[in-house]
Amino acid sequence: MPFPITEPEVDTILQTWKLKAPAHKATYGLTSEQIDQISDDSIVYTHTRLVRQIFDDEEAEFSAWKKNMFAGDPKGTAAPFPTVTIPPMPDTANPPKPGIVARNKELYNFFKNHPNRTAESLADLGITSTPSQSISPDDLKPKGSLKALPDDKVEITFNKQGQKACRWQMRRGGGDWGSVGDPNTSPFIDETASTDGKPEKREYRGIYLKDNKPYGQYSDILTVVTTP
Repeated sequence: MPFPITEPEVDTILQTWKLKAPAHKATYGLTSEQIDQISDDSIVYTHTRLVRQIFDDEEAEFSAWKKNMFAGDPKGTAAPFPTVTIPPMPDTANPPKPGIVARNKELYNFFKNHPNRTAESLADLGITSTPSQSISPDDLKPKGSLKALPDDKVEITFNKQGQKACRWQMRRGGGDWGSVGDPNTSPFIDETASTDGKPEKREYRGIYLKDNKPYGQYSDILTVVTTP
């Protein structure tokens, strides 16, 4: 399998390496500096995702507050002004370094191609190799993640598994599914406007395309709240 694409999957493998890499230090000839960097990257990546989710949640709350203040019932009562509390960055061995994904892609390939590698040690590091022929084409299923952006836009990050394109559909309020695009690169931005200018809960699902026809299985349903 290749290095993960979606943020939750990257987060999982970085946390695995933070926990397991020290035990494989001798096998792979890892230095103490590399062990520290693996730990730091896991801490920074996980914490940054947490803070981003806090911002997303608070942005939606503020948009609702703003909408009520500007266009709400003049006789109504205003909710408390939204505030944001950001948890500080946890301690790391060294100052955080940019390029976490690129750096750990290299480490992933380092592990997979190391002359001392074993199936057992790779599996312990969360790296498995599944022959492609063991997966039925009918069972192919995209994995993805969503991020609310300003102006009702939604960023969809997904894996391709060697497929040319992935059709993404969206629905809101339990209505019918409608196609929002057939991107062949990730991430993809859905620019569908909300129905009334307010934050809205949306559901998305994706399916691979072959000869411009659906192929395999739909992804798990992903949920997001938009930000006007």
